[in-house]
Amino acid sequence: MHFVLIYRFPATAAPQRAAARPAHGAYVDSLGEALIEAGPLLDENDTAIGTMLLVTAPDLETARRIGENDPYASFRTSLEVFAYTPVFVGGKRV
Repeated sequence: MHFVLIYRFPATAAPQRAAARPAHGAYVDSLGEALIEAGPLLDENDTAIGTMLLVTAPDLETARRIGENDPYASFRTSLEVFAYTPVFVGGKRV
């Protein structure tokens, strides 16, 4: 199954995010084929306000654990996990 994980950061999190970025990057790399896409969520000023990961996992709890084990967990304000069903991929209906 596919899952979308959304982390939200407080406006003051830039220093913590910068410090945790190498560990976060290594963690995301360690997800291997479970990771489909990942990247920052930006506000209208291009300031990171969160992160989005699109992953495959056998169930919701496994997907949630992926988010809970991320080094960014120490300063984020929320973690949302949603099941996701791809309908269009690469501009084509699947």
